Amino acid sequence: MRKTSKNRRLFIVILCVVMILGAMPVTASAASQTKQDMEAEVLHELNLLAGSPTGFKLHLKLSRVEAITMLIHMMGEDEAVLNGTFSHPFTDVPDWAQNFVGYAYENKLTSGVSDTLFGSSQDCKQEQYLTFLLRAIGYSDARGEFVWNNPYELAKQVGLIDSAVPLQRFSRGDMVSASYRALSAKLHTVTEAKPTGGAIAGDEVTSDGAITLKDRLINKGMFTQAVYDTAMADYQKGPKTVKAVYLTFDDGPSTKVTPRILNILKENGVPATFFVLGSRVDANPEIVRREYQEGHKVANHGYSHDYNYLYASTENLLKDINRGNAAIDRALGFSYGNRVFRFPSGSHGKNAAFKNAVKNAGHIYYDWTSSGEDAVNPKGSSAQFILNSTINTIWGDRNNVIVLLHDTNAKGTTADALPQIIKYFRDNGYEFKTL
Repeated sequence: MRKTSKNRRLFIVILCVVMILGAMPVTASAASQTKQDMEAEVLHELNLLAGSPTGFKLHLKLSRVEAITMLIHMMGEDEAVLNGTFSHPFTDVPDWAQNFVGYAYENKLTSGVSDTLFGSSQDCKQEQYLTFLLRAIGYSDARGEFVWNNPYELAKQVGLIDSAVPLQRFSRGDMVSASYRALSAKLHTVTEAKPTGGAIAGDEVTSDGAITLKDRLINKGMFTQAVYDTAMADYQKGPKTVKAVYLTFDDGPSTKVTPRILNILKENGVPATFFVLGSRVDANPEIVRREYQEGHKVANHGYSHDYNYLYASTENLLKDINRGNAAIDRALGFSYGNRVFRFPSGSHGKNAAFKNAVKNAGHIYYDWTSSGEDAVNPKGSSAQFILNSTINTIWGDRNNVIVLLHDTNAKGTTADALPQIIKYFRDNGYEFKTL
């Protein structure tokens, strides 16, 4: 009897362990630097990219005036711009950027978006920045070497990009990648041949020598070969492991709270993941567009949030997920291709058939490893309670934390708590990432 009792206790312990493991949330993969993070660090070490107290903000889009400023950094012409006087015909350039745009205009790096507008505040598109870079290293669309609004093939040939397929969204991180690659690009020069050696006067001679943009920047004194070698040695060591936190917001978008949250995230240079409900996406598409435009991940929380319908069958669940993704595509105006999903109420305790159906359909689902518990009190929770809960409920890998919060209209105190939540993780050495 004693042996039977012991075996029974052992069986119960094993069963409990299995149940706990089965209920564990899907977590983010190992936190490490992305390739763009590493490239940004190289450019920063070479004095070609300025950081900020909130990092490089690689998730954000950039304006045309920011892009032309970055281009001039990449050319090593900051001193010339700051000490010179340059003019342009554009009426929409901020005061601080007058000389930068003037320099770019006089050196035929840009002609603006019209005779009188540079398009300073417009989002910089990938083809625009690639065109800027190609011109900076000596190629000319005026000579027919490429087409300004379709520079992809030449940019790939030169090594600025891997694929000639245009990106749907061009971010600061994408700008960093192209700029990093430009360092190794050979300068393209075209000179007028002299009437000697059989050449006819006026003929153009093209030269792609061994001189790279990196060489030119060293000659200009932007950095030394030793500094470059050190930066590249650091790069070759591979990505560093980082402490990562993923802020996630469920059940939106809402008209009152989501814009407040977006304002706070923007002020702090922090990206987040919004698990949106398709029904609310259809009601507030402009807010979803803003989430996307400001560099956040738009993910799927289903369409209906109707548990009775969702969990009646795997077919219902997959239909609801597909409806949610379709709503996101409608709001953004293109096929976003989202595959990230969160089960309404989480995957804890869900039948394995539902989890397998989601994975087999090509989706990846995430739960959380920290909760602000802003949905547990029907009367609402205070900002202090949400902050404390976020900190005190962290479990599992403390270097890789997924935080559950909500952004419905009833969650105003979640927005109130958000600045302190951001401060806590930043003070403790976390980097903010998206799923």
